[in-house]
Amino acid sequence: MPMGGPGALKCGKPRNYAEAFGRLPELMKSPFASGHAGVANSLKLMARSFREPIKVPDLVRVTGLSRRGFQKAFHKHTGLMPGRVLQCLRINHARQLLVETKLQMKDVAAASGFRKVNTFGISFRNITGFTPMEFRRRAGVALKTKAGRNEARRVSRKWPVGVGLLVAFVALMVANTLALAGGDIETANDHKVRVVLVGDSTVTDKSGWGLGFSQFVTDGIECSNTAAGGRSSKSFRDEGKWTNALALKGDYYLIQFGHNNEPGKPGRSTDMPTFVQDMKNYVDEARAVGAKPILITPLTRRQWDKTTNGKIKSSLMSYAEEVKKIGVEKHVPVLDLHARSIEVCEQLGREECLKFSPMKVVAGTNTVDNTHLNAQGSVMFARLVVEELRKAAPELATGLRTEPMETKPAPPEVNSGDAKLRAALAKEKGGAEEAVFNK
Repeated sequence: MPMGGPGALKCGKPRNYAEAFGRLPELMKSPFASGHAGVANSLKLMARSFREPIKVPDLVRVTGLSRRGFQKAFHKHTGLMPGRVLQCLRINHARQLLVETKLQMKDVAAASGFRKVNTFGISFRNITGFTPMEFRRRAGVALKTKAGRNEARRVSRKWPVGVGLLVAFVALMVANTLALAGGDIETANDHKVRVVLVGDSTVTDKSGWGLGFSQFVTDGIECSNTAAGGRSSKSFRDEGKWTNALALKGDYYLIQFGHNNEPGKPGRSTDMPTFVQDMKNYVDEARAVGAKPILITPLTRRQWDKTTNGKIKSSLMSYAEEVKKIGVEKHVPVLDLHARSIEVCEQLGREECLKFSPMKVVAGTNTVDNTHLNAQGSVMFARLVVEELRKAAPELATGLRTEPMETKPAPPEVNSGDAKLRAALAKEKGGAEEAVFNK
């Protein structure tokens, strides 16, 4: 990533990257071996968030030091500059994607933390001695198997020293992300990328797209759904649910709010400035623990415009627009589920949308719930989330299925025979704000 502007990290001269590669395995395997807790915390943050536009203030924040004190301590205890380590992490991840996927160069660049593909190509060649395309061609063999790693080492003996060091240490740095657990790097076979869902009832497993999302993940991804019915961006935080979500130590946090921030919901409604600040806080706090936040615009309500046949007049439009603005300001990926869901609903038409709309009881009368989803709808709209997620985080593509395991998965209540669990789920429904799947 080009790191221009105030606070940007300085990357140093390319001729020193071989030295940086040689130091990386030691530093990443056990950050606390640096002998300085603040430096160790900055190493962990870089290792887990190198795809983000990390700047000096982000690293300083987790060290408890002043900016100048951090830079001095980092160099003293590692012998390297922060930018040098960060660039090495990015190029190593790019190398992995080039060998193990068929992603185009622009997608490899974006997934590795580079905004411009030209900058990526120049940096890659300076460090490895090859263009990305040449590296992919000469590496040839994916590094997932022992035979593949042995073949890569054999080929590497003909390469310049920088690349030789890279391949020699790939056993330590081949994880999908350089996730740290207890100071150790786990291999791709041992580490599951943890994706944590955060939001209201439209994200839950009970009446949102959460259950459908779980049908698209492979064994390489562990998905935890912390969404709760009836919660706004504010009440989710006030009740400690966000703290609990962060305690899961996710690698990615998919965050969607808006429905319960709307007016008329006592204890939950907020004004727009509060909603915006809440969403910014979610981004900052996820990054502070070394995770990658991804914002999602709210799933549309099926609010059909009475004056325009077949069109939806969404009350959530302003919330979706604000989330997209935050994405630009914070350089955070945004999945525009709001726009995609409106598009799908309008294409299907009002009658077809009834097929995935559950029923709810209002004043003793059964009526159609035009906000929440049944099992069929859960998978349908989760597919949209997955499609957008592939674009926003292409490094996750190998962990996402192209088709769901089930098109009408059983909701949690059906799956569980535990009476206490069923009672807890019922208590969590959030009243009229959340309906259950049609069975």
